[in-house]
Amino acid sequence: MTSLPTPDWHFEGTLSRPLGRQVATEARNMVFPLHSESDFIWEAGFTNSTHPVYTLPSTHYGFLDALLKEIDRSDLPVDLILMRLGSPTTLPLPARLLGPDVFLCLDPQPLLINALAQEKKVLSVVDRFCIRYVDEQGDNSISLSYWSPTGEPQGFHEPESFLAQQGIIKKTAHQRGEAR
Repeated sequence: MTSLPTPDWHFEGTLSRPLGRQVATEARNMVFPLHSESDFIWEAGFTNSTHPVYTLPSTHYGFLDALLKEIDRSDLPVDLILMRLGSPTTLPLPARLLGPDVFLCLDPQPLLINALAQEKKVLSVVDRFCIRYVDEQGDNSISLSYWSPTGEPQGFHEPESFLAQQGIIKKTAHQRGEAR
């Protein structure tokens, strides 16, 4: 696989508390139909994560929606947002996640190579939050990476502040050319 160039900005963090309002929230998850013995055997095959579950699909989508809106308000010029979205749900996605500049995928890297070859300003968002899904096994990590053909060094403070307000503890963050 082709290696990616160093991003202009990279952030890694870990979700440390529940997302969203700190009140009881209706899960609104649809239960997968389990009718036969083989259905139950299939579901029993999923391992339990050792990480705490801090979010449900509805609050996860709300977080991603708010993150993209924060990016929109920042000085960060973005042509394309590649966002990892794991397991499907029956919940509708917020409109911002369905915007013309957002591409939802399981693995952004192959798409990044093409977008960077076209000299697009690209933001990659990969979260692995442990979500109350039947098959989503996360570790509560999130990473954001930004590439620009012109190397704009501005606009990173707002997204980092937003992430901190959401209970995401910064593990590392750096801009290209900064000492790590």
